[in-house]
Amino acid sequence: MKQTKAEKNFQILTLYVLGLVALCMLLPFYNVVILSFSTPSAVASQIVYLWPIVFDFSTYRNVFLGTLLGNAFFVSLGVLLVGTSLNLALTLSASYVLSKKNIPGVRLITLAILFTMLFNGGLIPFYLTVKSLGIINTFLVMILPSAMDTFLLIIGINYFRTLPASIEESAKIDGANDFRIMVSIAFPVAKPIIATLLLFYAVQRW
Repeated sequence: MKQTKAEKNFQILTLYVLGLVALCMLLPFYNVVILSFSTPSAVASQIVYLWPIVFDFSTYRNVFLGTLLGNAFFVSLGVLLVGTSLNLALTLSASYVLSKKNIPGVRLITLAILFTMLFNGGLIPFYLTVKSLGIINTFLVMILPSAMDTFLLIIGINYFRTLPASIEESAKIDGANDFRIMVSIAFPVAKPIIATLLLFYAVQRW
């Protein structure tokens, strides 16, 4: 289909505008690259704009020849694996238990947990709690305080409430206890919510 002159001009203008937008989006990445090749004094003085004043490769030397990057990677990997595993174990077990409406006080416990999502104690009480536990400057300080997400817990509770009660009743008739029902029946059926929680927690941890 043949384009008119106005349509061609509009298409050219659109390409220029989109190109300018793309350039604006790439400019911060370019700025990070040139800052990485500049000296710390030049970066602190804010005199580096479009090109490094003095090329300095000490940053890359420290990254690739030092141990800082390797240690940081393994700490991040440890937080991901240990933290996500703890998140899943606590959230799934708590979701299953709190989804049972016949347990005495379960509604009050659920409301108390929901209260923590609506109102936050603040940074100072959080610091005092961490300090009282004695986990400041330890690996556990990145694991225990965020061991469970209230929002994801509520999602898990709502999912387990959709499971038919007849499955558990059949298992109890066969002699299975509550823990066996949770591990052998409820969790295998709950693969969709397990995958969802795994994705959310893994992204949060990383």
